[in-house]
Amino acid sequence: MPLVPVNISDGQVSGVSDLAPVCSSLVNFDVDEAGANRPRATLQTYSVTGLGAYPVDGIARIAGYMFITARDTEREKDITNAQRRNHRAYYINEVFPATAGTVTIDAGEWAGIRRPTFVVGADKIYFAAGGDSINSWVTTAPTVTTALSNSPSQATHIASLGQYLISNTLDDPHAIRWSALGEGSWTTWPSANSMEAEARPDEIRALAENTNSLFVWGEETTQLYVVGADPTLPFDCVSTINVGIAAPYCYVRLDESYVWLDDKRRIVISDGAAVRPISDAIQADLRSLDTISDAWAYRYEEGQHSYLVFRFPTEERTFRYDLKSEKWSELKRYVAPFQDDFDVGAYVYRQSDNTHIFGCSGSSGGLYTTSTTSRSEAGAPLVCERVTGWQNFGTDNRKRSTRVRVVMKRGTAAQNATPGALEVRVQDDDAPWSDWEQVSVGGPDDYGSVMDLYFGGIFRRRRYHIRYSSTEDFAVISLADDVSDTGAA
Repeated sequence: MPLVPVNISDGQVSGVSDLAPVCSSLVNFDVDEAGANRPRATLQTYSVTGLGAYPVDGIARIAGYMFITARDTEREKDITNAQRRNHRAYYINEVFPATAGTVTIDAGEWAGIRRPTFVVGADKIYFAAGGDSINSWVTTAPTVTTALSNSPSQATHIASLGQYLISNTLDDPHAIRWSALGEGSWTTWPSANSMEAEARPDEIRALAENTNSLFVWGEETTQLYVVGADPTLPFDCVSTINVGIAAPYCYVRLDESYVWLDDKRRIVISDGAAVRPISDAIQADLRSLDTISDAWAYRYEEGQHSYLVFRFPTEERTFRYDLKSEKWSELKRYVAPFQDDFDVGAYVYRQSDNTHIFGCSGSSGGLYTTSTTSRSEAGAPLVCERVTGWQNFGTDNRKRSTRVRVVMKRGTAAQNATPGALEVRVQDDDAPWSDWEQVSVGGPDDYGSVMDLYFGGIFRRRRYHIRYSSTEDFAVISLADDVSDTGAA
């Protein structure tokens, strides 16, 4: 046989048997339209003073300011304190991006323990305090928030549609409530501005707007509302589907639709009418997770790529969906000596300077930004891995391998520096993995892109594990094996 290509452009299909001919693990590699595997953008510490050492779970932006919320784990543990504060808040004036100021929540407490949800108005940020009152924050008085009088006292989700501020409330889990008309009147919440939202007895678990419609998710159903003609009952239900939501914060806007973790633990795309599951490749993984209540999601656009990211913090799993190729991978951070949790608790995109800001969900809190040039991640290596599917090269006969050929980007190490290396190993049939073989990235004068490795071996089926953790600019373009059929069964 000639050199036979090994598929390294597919996505992770971890929900099937590990003996399948598909990629069982794809971690931290970006795969472009040409099939090249490159290390993803790395997380870099966003240095800022004044931000407390607490896990960040919310970030919103308005007019050159960031508003940040963080879980106060110390006070949360103080269950005997009736006035315990489960969250803290901070702000950053982006003119002075290295300094954070402390924000006092109105009445000095925020008893809600869930994630915040935000609405960015004309000049204020409004937020549902995770099961407590709705507050507003304005840049002209950045050190305090103001609770909206008469608003729901146990709101977890808010949205804005048709110049109304809309909320659910835990004390009446079947009801939608809304403010008076116009942002200047969002402090007023008439008692009549309420309606039941249920296709069947189905408690509201989340709600969010998408330009001209309101998605209201229940445990088993999803309803879509639009602004109607009746000012006394301004929202008309236009569709209902038998698909609920499994985790109240695991949803993300996708243009005119939403994507969410549904009540069957599928990740689905829907415009409120048609429903399309996209998680078949990782379905078994999703259904094996023990804790999903803290899951959340965000959309991330970087360079050539467009991703949806689904975080399961307690389970320490982060799944990433490539919108272009419709393929899955996972995100992890290396904490010696293992791949560990991708500890991101919040995300916002700063369009003014094309900057991605992440909140750290670890106990020390803080912020991250991203880099496409630095290949170390917040002081640790970025470890990228791919485990291919099992290959039989079209026959179940025994085959002999002469060489494994790697085509990769080389010659990127600094002059006189010690180059990093791509690591490759193989597994034949039921044998253990081979030892790692290394392919040097090479210095400026060592840029030949075609490199051969000599594992040898006779096998029926083989799979390949590639790994990269060095700091040079790098890409794996292709992998092939020079195999010949022995004719023996």
